[in-house]
Amino acid sequence: AKIPFINSTHRPMPWNKIELQQSRRLRVLLCVQAFPPLAKQAGGVSKHYLALVRALVEGLDGDVSVLTPVCLHAAGPEVDRWLALGAVRHIPVRAVRAFSRQGIATLLDAFNFQCLFAFLWECFFGDYDVCIIDDVTFRAILCLFARSFGLPTICTTHTDYPGMEAYRAYWAMQFAWLWHFVSFFTCTIHATV
Repeated sequence: AKIPFINSTHRPMPWNKIELQQSRRLRVLLCVQAFPPLAKQAGGVSKHYLALVRALVEGLDGDVSVLTPVCLHAAGPEVDRWLALGAVRHIPVRAVRAFSRQGIATLLDAFNFQCLFAFLWECFFGDYDVCIIDDVTFRAILCLFARSFGLPTICTTHTDYPGMEAYRAYWAMQFAWLWHFVSFFTCTIHATV
């Protein structure tokens, strides 16, 4: 039996985003705890994310939306220039503060309704090519939501929780680390920095 021939003028949907990237700029959603490296958050990870955004904006001519509780408008002349050009856009979300004997940590709150709404809004209306998620606590939730919208995710792990004193002292840290392992299975690509 012969299979009927489908109209050859019909152009199939591009299953990979390479064809889409030829016609428009690369769009990236970046979900981070600390960006850019301010005086009080001058850790190495935020410096790596600044270098990543620099490579995406200046090297690949991309657009980056940064979902973070840190204010980007006091970041310095380089980030101010990107914000003025529209190459970088700040999506402010609330943070949660964690107190312990080791100090204070400001974290992106993945369970906060405002944060989840902002993330879902960006996934649905943002038309992003990829979502890069920092070492966000309970990021498996964000990965699963991004997956439901067909948005590939890259998760980075840069914290050595088992090496910290707080990991051995608090069961909550051990539970958070366990959920980090769960997120390895929900993201598209996992990278360790």
